[in-house]
Amino acid sequence: MRRLVLASVLGLLACGSPAPSAATVEIRPSDGGLQEQLAARHAEAGQRGLSPFVQVYADWCGPCRALRGAVDDPRMQEAYKGTYVVRVELDAWKEPLRALVGSDGPGVPVFYAIEADGKLGRSVSGRAWGEDTVENFAPVLAAFFQGREVRDAVPVEGAAPAAAEAAAGSAGGPPQP
Repeated sequence: MRRLVLASVLGLLACGSPAPSAATVEIRPSDGGLQEQLAARHAEAGQRGLSPFVQVYADWCGPCRALRGAVDDPRMQEAYKGTYVVRVELDAWKEPLRALVGSDGPGVPVFYAIEADGKLGRSVSGRAWGEDTVENFAPVLAAFFQGREVRDAVPVEGAAPAAAEAAAGSAGGPPQP
């Protein structure tokens, strides 16, 4: 056992420091334009070996607060592994977000992949996980972050949870605004 631990430590030293498993940053309008900041964060994520995403949230949004309160759960830590999440407050960025999305978007919370030019790509919103619990958040977000399409619709009461479908990798149509 000691040899295995020592070999692991030596392996890490030989390869350099391991990349962080995830990072979260928040941007503000006072720091520059939205698209420019997102392009810069995309580049930074790439340098760190992480996949860049935007989380649009609002302080007044109950599901956003529930999601924020769940981030320390080990299931959420696993879901966020390999991500660089840029948090963008809806009310502070309403017009620039509207310009990037082309509409008011699907509501909050919503996650978008960030393209190299700072534009927003595929998305998933709170409609994909139904009830705001870690059991629902984690598999949907893990599927989305891993590039699998996630059904983005309110689940029918009594039907299988959307989270179970997302974890199984079910494909769905594009999110509806």
